[in-house]
Amino acid sequence: MHGLRRMGSGMSRKKVTVVGSGFVGSTTAQRIVDLELADVVVTDILDGPPAGKALDMLESGPITRTDAHALGISTANLVDFLRTDPKVWEQANQMRARFGQKPLRHS
Repeated sequence: MHGLRRMGSGMSRKKVTVVGSGFVGSTTAQRIVDLELADVVVTDILDGPPAGKALDMLESGPITRTDAHALGISTANLVDFLRTDPKVWEQANQMRARFGQKPLRHS
């Protein structure tokens, strides 16, 4: 099950966002974390479930022997999350521009 572990601590792990923390989203996120394919951000329109699912993943880490990280956020807090990294903020605005949307504003 753990044949896809990264080799050595110097390698940087990919990051994945899973939209939706229902059965499919949370199961997908759990598998990604368990196999150490990426660090995961789980987001949902509901406030609470994404953070709870991410906490469950982190708490099960010692059992599954993974050190992948998980974060759960509500889409209500998504703009605040995007602001934490200038590169992510820029990429989000580039994506919005491709779809004809106005850029996000720092408020």
